[in-house]
Amino acid sequence: MFPTSVQRVREFLESKGSKREIQRLPDSTATSQQAADALKVEVSQIAKSVVFGNSNLTVVCVLPGDRRVDSKKVSSIFNSDVLKRLSPDDVKLKTGYVIGGVCPFALPENVVLIIDESLKSSSILFAAAGDSHAVVQTSFNELIDITKGSSGHIVE
Repeated sequence: MFPTSVQRVREFLESKGSKREIQRLPDSTATSQQAADALKVEVSQIAKSVVFGNSNLTVVCVLPGDRRVDSKKVSSIFNSDVLKRLSPDDVKLKTGYVIGGVCPFALPENVVLIIDESLKSSSILFAAAGDSHAVVQTSFNELIDITKGSSGHIVE
């Protein structure tokens, strides 16, 4: 049986017609390096999620595991100079996921998703699937299609 957060991702994927299977791994995949090691892939193939926000806006940024978010680029996209990386408690409150399990799927309606264009360079990606031991294989195009997220250049 999947934890509730992973089940939520599974139901979301099924509702979008995705045939992707969530993989439960014995080792933690909470960091990009841990996920890459567990999956035996390059860190750049990990589609990590980093959460920014303020009192009015929550933004989940999805980018390669070996890159860093350029917070100035993200802030400029939303014409805001007060977007900050959220605390673990705020991440859970705003996304419904704990750090290490935040994913681009089944996010609350008021959360904005932006996917970095550089993920196009990997045909196979892996994203968290609701907790720190669950991942799902995906691709840049699939992320855009099923999440209806926006794409942009948000890395340093």
